[in-house]
Amino acid sequence: MNYRHHFHAGNFADVMKHVLLLELLALLTRKDKPLRYLDTHAGAGQYDLSQGEAQRSGEYLEGIHRLMQLKPSEFQAAPASVQQYLGLIRQQRELQGKGYYPGSPQLALHGLRDQDRATLFEMHDAVFPLLRQQVRDRRVSSQQRDMY
Repeated sequence: MNYRHHFHAGNFADVMKHVLLLELLALLTRKDKPLRYLDTHAGAGQYDLSQGEAQRSGEYLEGIHRLMQLKPSEFQAAPASVQQYLGLIRQQRELQGKGYYPGSPQLALHGLRDQDRATLFEMHDAVFPLLRQQVRDRRVSSQQRDMY
């Protein structure tokens, strides 16, 4: 399968996956024991939705873009996990720029503790260098290969 995250970053399914990821990590990190996060299809780790493939597909418009347009009363009515996710996106966009969108590797790092580790797999030749450049953390190891 030739799946390119850049085209689908921020779409409805991606947003749902990311909300769930943050919620699962919050639950898993309640215990003192360290954990290892494995990402079988890490992609580039982060994306600029104002550029390139994301603009061509426009899938983010029905996902993260739509949620970022919530009125304050709608935001307050959203589940706590969605509020946390959107707060994190807003915070990162203030630092990185309006088009910034974190992929699963970047979001996972927000949910991991110092004792936790992450292993990221990406097999695409053009994407793996982006992952190595954009996700730099002592807790992370990246491998260019098919995880399966």
